Amino acid sequence: MIMQKYKILEHIVIKGERSKVVFLFIGMLILGSAEMAGVASVVPFMSMVTDSSIIFTNKYLNYFYVQFNFQNTDDFLFFSGMVVLGFMATANLYSIYMNWKMQSYVFMQENNLALRMLKKYLSQDYVFFLNRNSSDLSKNILAEIGRSMSGVFFPILQVMSKSIIAAMLLLLLLAADPQLALTILVALGGIYVFIFILVRRLLHKIGNTVANTITQRYKILSEIFSSIKILKLKGGEDELINTYSIPSKKYARFSAISTVISHAPRYILEIVAFGGIMIIVLYLISKGESNSYVISYMALYAFAGYRLLPALQAIYSNLTLIHYNFPALEAIVADLKIIEQDIIKPKKLNSGEVTLNNQIEFQNINFKYPETQEYLLKNINISIKKNTSIAFIGETGAGKSTLIDIILGLHYPDRGSIFLDSSLMTKDKYAEWKRCIGYVPQDIYLTDDTIKNNIAFMSNGIDILLSDVMEAAKVASIHDFIMELPDQYETKVGERGVRLSGGQKQRIGIARALFNDPEVLVLDEATSAMDTITEEAVMKAINNLVNKKTIIIIAHRITTIKDCDEIYMLDSGEIVDHGNFAELTSKNIKFKEMAKK
Repeated sequence: MIMQKYKILEHIVIKGERSKVVFLFIGMLILGSAEMAGVASVVPFMSMVTDSSIIFTNKYLNYFYVQFNFQNTDDFLFFSGMVVLGFMATANLYSIYMNWKMQSYVFMQENNLALRMLKKYLSQDYVFFLNRNSSDLSKNILAEIGRSMSGVFFPILQVMSKSIIAAMLLLLLLAADPQLALTILVALGGIYVFIFILVRRLLHKIGNTVANTITQRYKILSEIFSSIKILKLKGGEDELINTYSIPSKKYARFSAISTVISHAPRYILEIVAFGGIMIIVLYLISKGESNSYVISYMALYAFAGYRLLPALQAIYSNLTLIHYNFPALEAIVADLKIIEQDIIKPKKLNSGEVTLNNQIEFQNINFKYPETQEYLLKNINISIKKNTSIAFIGETGAGKSTLIDIILGLHYPDRGSIFLDSSLMTKDKYAEWKRCIGYVPQDIYLTDDTIKNNIAFMSNGIDILLSDVMEAAKVASIHDFIMELPDQYETKVGERGVRLSGGQKQRIGIARALFNDPEVLVLDEATSAMDTITEEAVMKAINNLVNKKTIIIIAHRITTIKDCDEIYMLDSGEIVDHGNFAELTSKNIKFKEMAKK
């Protein structure tokens, strides 16, 4: 189990960061030594308090007494007390410093791991996101990484630190009285080990349950706030609150159980420790030791216990935390492993190396999703010439959107070839190809920002010229509406564009697609949310781009594509007919019926 955990941590701490762990470990050794020195200094001080003659009989104490020219024992006792206090203060201040260093390291690791995870998620093929719930991905980055760092990684550092302190204190007690020290170690350590062995499997099981409840809570909340309009319309607030309360209560209950388990031994050990002090007194008296010896060694064991018990409790409670939160770390590492295997590393290309000069051609394209056996697209053969307009039509499930996703470079065909002019399109060229495309989906995502920034969305940090934004807005027939707003292009659209109508959001999406002046414009049922008049205005603007850009359309209404150069009819993943509007109307009965609707 320990080796398994170490192997998992190798995926969390990258090689460049491991040297920092070594420095932290050195700091822990220094802290342990400081703790031991502070406790050890108590014995001579308490001996002098009970019997000041020791100052003269002990050669080390007498050396300092003479060397610093003390005039009486009271001054020397005061000085010794200040030295002991100084040792303790230094140890405590250094302990604060080390805790800060460990916390800083852990939080930076959390930040680095979150960035790594986000980067690797975004490096995945589009199909990866079709198979994963977005709330699960968000939960991993926002919750599980934090839980892994604060509940596994930091506790490991704490176990290391407190183990060193406990070892140093036990060495000190072994030097004072080996038999008694071993008895204390067996008594105190044995209780913790026994309890930990009993509860570790339970903690791991609880940790798995809690991980599942966190996922459920994220998913439910995501669904609630994503459908708030329908929720308010249907009045289903109570039902959804009850749905959320089930995993939420389970999370609270199991979190409470794990907390009780991690703190329970402390109360038992306080009883054992108090009884142990009385036994130690009787043990020393039975050996015939003097009162001053008994008092000084009682001070040693009491102070050592004061430091040792919290260290042992911290070791135990942090080990329980590790077992409780380890499922979160396993989930993160599992994703890191999968993602590391699936990442596409594109070849670096010069800007403009991938461009459409003549045509893009699809030869015998077949595609299916990894988890399915049946091909969604079968033997697709299409030739799209530059600055022409084409459209895809067909029933729901015919394969139109999947074909568009391949054109966009979001999917790569399982069989067949794509040629850009005469050059074979490979995966490493897709990143450059995507820069040539402006895409308008059916559902437009708008950020809670200004209209200007939404149109210039993902502009890669370039200076946004309002004139460029306005030009794109004019083509999309949204400029006049924007100019009527109080803040015009600086108007905030609200979360997901809640302050705009569906047609207005769609036209902003079209303006966004046109902002970077793409070679190819892809409209995936982009006018479906518009009324007939607005749709006609937008299509008129888009038709003005004919012979200037390559336009690819999935049509909602057949009449909107009557001016396209070529229309492809799809059925069950195959192209069953193609031609311009007039040709298909005359030869294809099904198309003719669709055109009448």
